[in-house]
Amino acid sequence: MNNGKMKKAIVMLAILLAINMTALAGILIYRAFHRDKTEEIVIKDNYIFSSQKDQGEEKEAESEEETENEKSEKTVESGIPSTPVGPAEITERTVNAVKLSLYQDQSTDNSPFNVSNMFPGDSVEKFYKISVSYEKSVKVRFRVDVRPGYEKLAEVLRCEIATDRNGVLFDGMMKDASSGFETLLSSASETTENVVYTVRVSLDTSVGNEYQEKNLIADFIWWVDEIENLTPPQTGVDSHVVLWGVLSLGSGVLILLLLLAGKRRREEEETN
Repeated sequence: MNNGKMKKAIVMLAILLAINMTALAGILIYRAFHRDKTEEIVIKDNYIFSSQKDQGEEKEAESEEETENEKSEKTVESGIPSTPVGPAEITERTVNAVKLSLYQDQSTDNSPFNVSNMFPGDSVEKFYKISVSYEKSVKVRFRVDVRPGYEKLAEVLRCEIATDRNGVLFDGMMKDASSGFETLLSSASETTENVVYTVRVSLDTSVGNEYQEKNLIADFIWWVDEIENLTPPQTGVDSHVVLWGVLSLGSGVLILLLLLAGKRRREEEETN
């Protein structure tokens, strides 16, 4: 290969390297500032929130009005022995959950929560998927921080918090949800586990007019105090990043080889 062709090859490879590096940098920057914050998850509708519990208690109270004698009479008349009613079938549904992560070098993460123009009887339900990378054991802690200036609605806004691991964590007014709630995770080896939080807020029908058309903004905060037990996140390698990285590396190696070959040729020509 003569010097002219070698220079053209080096220029073309340099251009290709610049394109690859630009694309790689663009992907990384985009991922850093436009991280997908939501994910579809499947949850089981087996959270016993207070409103569901109250409805169940009302039905149970109505059924208790029927005496044991009446039940016995029905059994004799039908000739069919009475059998206890089993638990309600647990259904599943797909929902959008906010994604957050706790891992080494990131022991806390948060998500804003806001509601507005709520009327008596209205409710809002949201889901949060917390991915925790750890070893041994950690306690995932959660609290609600109502922002200054939005305390009015928090006084009467009922807040119910549950996880897919230990059920209901809190059932009360949102103003009282700042003390923090814990979920224990333990593992003999490094792992990444998910905890799904369901947060439901509702406005009772008895709330007065002074609370209507009020807004609320709060910060939902998750954190781990056992920082030494957090590990790097176990994530898959992005194929696009690998592709552009390999192309960049290959272009750089070819440019280096051509430069070395050109230098060797010049030294041979000078020697001759």
